[in-house]
Amino acid sequence: MTILITGAGLVGSYAAARLVEMGERPVLFDVAPSRENLRRVPGLEEVQVVRGDILDFPDLLRVIKEKDVDRIIHTAAFLTAGARERPYAAIKVNIMGTANILEAARTLGIARVVFTSSSTVYYGSYSAPQEEPQGEDFTLRAVSQRPRGVYPTTKLAGEHLGLNYRDLYGVDFVAVRFAGVFGPWLGPVAGVPGMALKELAERPMRESVVRIGTDLVWPGKEEFLYMKDAAQSTVQACLAPKIDPVKSPLPVYNVSMGRGYEFEEFLEVLQNVYPQVEFQMGEGDRARAGGYPDIPKRPLDLSRTRADLGYEPEYQMEKALQDYRGWLERWGPS
Repeated sequence: MTILITGAGLVGSYAAARLVEMGERPVLFDVAPSRENLRRVPGLEEVQVVRGDILDFPDLLRVIKEKDVDRIIHTAAFLTAGARERPYAAIKVNIMGTANILEAARTLGIARVVFTSSSTVYYGSYSAPQEEPQGEDFTLRAVSQRPRGVYPTTKLAGEHLGLNYRDLYGVDFVAVRFAGVFGPWLGPVAGVPGMALKELAERPMRESVVRIGTDLVWPGKEEFLYMKDAAQSTVQACLAPKIDPVKSPLPVYNVSMGRGYEFEEFLEVLQNVYPQVEFQMGEGDRARAGGYPDIPKRPLDLSRTRADLGYEPEYQMEKALQDYRGWLERWGPS
């Protein structure tokens, strides 16, 4: 069995490493894979990396056939910052790339497609503070509560396309909706939570006094996800037994640390990880998380993810930041 992973980025590369640990044979498919990043991920030494474009449908089909692929993990996409800067390119890659994956799965009888989505699809539906956990099948007014950006719009569209292919053509489609993913990675990080936490986690390795600007401070509680747990959930979604459409008709799953963090609480954790560093807060209004409207987010409900996929977060914030620090001590800040 060969598992094709589109996108050799943070989640894709760590998902490949986790599959290798399990004795699987993943193939990474990326338009411009970073060898420098990949060599810093333990377990990827022998993984096949194929340079290719998910928008090139004939080439995608060729690779799937040549590598005898029977499952696909689809992570390749423009993330929030990239989609904001290059909206047309993001729409093309995120939507048409997903359509190509689904059509390949339909045409070639792929056993399962896992689509990595985002909790930002919920943001348009939030209007007032609520403590009730956010379930996957949420209510959304089609116009006034539309997703608040190009990136979440493409992710919700990808989910809907996948569910259409599941209902109409029998493609075994599963989507995992990530909270803000972060983790060590060389060079720029395109996801907004990853960019903020990259700076907050790496500057203490270079500076004895870290002055934190308001552009890095989020209001209220934010939910995050360490890249190793993102990889864990993705692999579990890929290898889980076929999900019973009667018992669980909605194969879309929230994935996070299982709790939110206010900035002050995060800063306390960061101080525990770097006790020798002094952190100083800047003056001014708090940033709007990721450039999205200031909204009262609800906690993500992980009950279905636990029940159907067997997911349990391995990394709460302190363990994640300690692991991040260990990576930095080995490889150095980017």
